[in-house]
Amino acid sequence: MYNIEKDLNGSIKMFIHTRNSVFTDPKSSVDFHWFNGSASYHYHTYYETFIIFRGTFDHFYNGVTTKLSKGDCILVIPNREHLLKSTLKSDLHANFSITENAFKKLTKEYNTDFYDLLIAKSGTPLKIDDKTLSFIENSLNDLLYDNDNVFQEYRYISLIHLILSLFAKNTDQKYNDTDIPEWLKKFIKQISAPEIFCQPLKNIYALSYYSPSRFTHIFSKYLKKPPVKYINDLKIEYAKKLLAKTNYNLLYISNELGFSSYSHFSTIFKKSTGCSPAEYRKNSYIPKVKS
Repeated sequence: MYNIEKDLNGSIKMFIHTRNSVFTDPKSSVDFHWFNGSASYHYHTYYETFIIFRGTFDHFYNGVTTKLSKGDCILVIPNREHLLKSTLKSDLHANFSITENAFKKLTKEYNTDFYDLLIAKSGTPLKIDDKTLSFIENSLNDLLYDNDNVFQEYRYISLIHLILSLFAKNTDQKYNDTDIPEWLKKFIKQISAPEIFCQPLKNIYALSYYSPSRFTHIFSKYLKKPPVKYINDLKIEYAKKLLAKTNYNLLYISNELGFSSYSHFSTIFKKSTGCSPAEYRKNSYIPKVKS
């Protein structure tokens, strides 16, 4: 693990990069800068994509460390903590920043799943070939001598558009189990605890990056079932344990699981197991033996 910078109290120093604090022109939808060496532990309120042009880097993102070298391109989404480390101050990467509205506008030019696929692949390196890398570098160097802000913004958007097209070309449009991104794996692990999956759905959805509708769309594609069904399955498995190993009354168990009523709990339980909670307890209850 890296020696992440800490304050006097031993807490990790977290830097927040906003449009107003980073963009050369806060009114612009995009920004660009060359960056040498390492970047501190931080997150930003906009989308970022960076390309390695010289040297080697370790990128810490979403709990995973990835080795990066020349030609590697990374997409970082808002509010996701990351850290970039290099061994030499001469190591160089190009950094593009783009607001949320501008990013979503660009991704709409592709198919409807492209935005979701990009989010799922964030943090995963895309290797850019030498010819395209040279074109991007020459374009950026040319812009250093142009003071027309409107033209610069247009060219930066064009280059970001080019980078997104490379992601589109190299992104598998099919979802399968091996493609489940780290953030979703962590979410699934997080909600496996009763104190989480028994909460109201709105609280559970709030643990994800997305709106409920978008999250449902992504979750269903990866897990082959909607999150409501997945969470109810967790509740039923937990209910079976409570019915078999405790003498809690049925209404108490229903309330503990977060169901709106006992009839709702009973309906979901019977649909899943083929019997009512009372019938399941009658056939499965194991009383505790006093020692």
